[in-house]
This record gives sequence, C-alpha cells and structure tokens, in this order.
Amino acid sequence: MSKKFDRRQFAKAGAAAAVAASLPTMPSPVPVKKNILGSSDSVRVGFIGVGNRGSQLMTAFAAQEDCKFVGVADLYQPYLDRARENHGNDYGRSGLPCTA
Repeated sequence: MSKKFDRRQFAKAGAAAAVAASLPTMPSPVPVKKNILGSSDSVRVGFIGVGNRGSQLMTAFAAQEDCKFVGVADLYQPYLDRARENHGNDYGRSGLPCTA
C-alpha cells in the first residue's frame, strides 16, 4: 500500500525541493573556450525554393547583418533569376550560386 502524505510532510518536502532548486549549480569541469578555431559570427543560409514564400524569407534574412547566403535552388528558372537579381550583390565577387 502507498503511504499517505499529510500536510506537514508535504510542506517539508516542498521546502527541501525549494532549497535544492535555489542552490547554485556546479561549475563545468571542462573550461569553455571563447574563440574556437573555425567559428564565425555569421550564419550561412541556402534556400531551396524561392517562389513567393521563399523570396519573402530571403528578404527577411538579407536584412540581418550576420546572415550570408551560400546558394539557391529552384526548378523554375524565373524564380532563380529574380533571386539573383534581388540578392545577387550580397554574395561577393562570385555572385549567388543558383541551381535549377
């Protein structure tokens, strides 16, 4: 059979849980490196499908300073052409790589 909790036992258990939750956590034994080799402050994004919604997302991501586009793919060539026209200058000398 299960043992019943009375109010006092419940209050004691609740107080013990609150104290345990308020204790500071243990520091990590592994030191955290601030500058990791190969890390970057930018996010590289590729898009598959740049129709209506895809072009809206490209415009929203292009407004972020730390976002770089690395490629675009779509089956419909006019959508690719529009993506390159609207966002092609954001990708450096090589331009935006587009694939149909």
